[in-house]
Amino acid sequence: MKNYHVAMDSDAKAFHKKVQDFIDNGYIPQGGLGLILQNGEAYHYQALFKPPTKKTRKRKVVEYESNFQNIWITYPKRAGSNPKLVAYAAYKKCLISDPPTVMFAGVVRYRQFCESTGKINTEYVMQAATFFGPEKHYLNDWEIPADNQMPQDNTKLVAWAIERFGDRANPTSGPPGETMAQYRARLRGML
Repeated sequence: MKNYHVAMDSDAKAFHKKVQDFIDNGYIPQGGLGLILQNGEAYHYQALFKPPTKKTRKRKVVEYESNFQNIWITYPKRAGSNPKLVAYAAYKKCLISDPPTVMFAGVVRYRQFCESTGKINTEYVMQAATFFGPEKHYLNDWEIPADNQMPQDNTKLVAWAIERFGDRANPTSGPPGETMAQYRARLRGML
């Protein structure tokens, strides 16, 4: 407990006003406990008011370039995190060596690759920050392997899967209530 010495006259009202002045001016911590000496006698006090509210920093609003916004909309969605601000920083570094049209074309190729291999909305979609990182994945061809092309049409998918994997790819051989998305995920595991 801290001791605060307040020179006061004997009037109690004036004493409490002086203590409140000390609190208001920051000499006595808000909400704190202490000991005040008045005319040689010790008085315990507790400052009974709200502690100051912390000032919160306002976040700076980032204005993304329109080219990046188009790329972000086109980029395949993934399960898990994909921080836009970090991707934007990587994109801006790539602008030093490559124009936005080259990066956009790479995103389109990668999206087609992810769609044909069934990776959309999975954790296997690369984070955009990595895609635009120092390895410049947007420059890759992203060719779709002929044997891994999973049809997008559900009726064609079942025929393709049974032809490729036999009875274990039959939709009825999966768990009861399996959705088409779960069926596609099970087939991806067989590839």
